[in-house]
Amino acid sequence: MTEAVAGESFLMDFISCKRREEVQAHTTVDWHFRATGEEEYIRIKIMMYVLIVVLQLWMFVVLIHCYNKIWAEHEAWDARKTLRAQELALINEPLDSKDNCDGVLLE
Repeated sequence: MTEAVAGESFLMDFISCKRREEVQAHTTVDWHFRATGEEEYIRIKIMMYVLIVVLQLWMFVVLIHCYNKIWAEHEAWDARKTLRAQELALINEPLDSKDNCDGVLLE
């Protein structure tokens, strides 16, 4: 690709192989404008999109981590509730029960 500056001349390298004027040559040129510093702008724009994707992935990982912490806390709360219910059942159990206490059968 040959780069040109407006108002200045340049050589088109792809026609330079024609040394003699034996053959008529025609050429077509497609002009594309690129402003000064546009490459830096494109690079910044790509970095911005990459950063957005990385931040979304990070938020997804944080969401899963928080969900796991909430689930673990719920499991611990459920275990404490079950233990508390078992302790209350033991406290409220009548003393004259005929259960086997330390290997001794009460009558």
